[in-house]
Amino acid sequence: MTTETKTYRGRTLEELLPKIRAEIGADAVITHQREGLIGGIGGFFAKRCVEVEVRAGSLRAELNQRALPAKRIFDAYDASPIEASPDELRNPVIDAMIAQAAPFAQMLDAAEDREPGHRFEGFE
Repeated sequence: MTTETKTYRGRTLEELLPKIRAEIGADAVITHQREGLIGGIGGFFAKRCVEVEVRAGSLRAELNQRALPAKRIFDAYDASPIEASPDELRNPVIDAMIAQAAPFAQMLDAAEDREPGHRFEGFE
């Protein structure tokens, strides 16, 4: 299976699909789709367009790919409490977001403790 992609542009996806099937085959895989405007003058009279990146694929190969096994099974309809250790619930992305927001949260806490007319340094 090749990873080369080919880009197609047209007014609608429905307009592009027959061309993609004819050139690449029925097992083509759309890897990226963008919608935008082209042409026009200063933003006026522009026409809508769709741009898709497509690669040849094999449906059989796609079905044979294996996903990583789940660490635990999650049931969205189960209302019981989560039985997981804090380390299992820890996420580095969330930790980074909390670290970024900490100075702002500290300023909000400080603002609650000040009298109403006080202005903070650096906010002029």
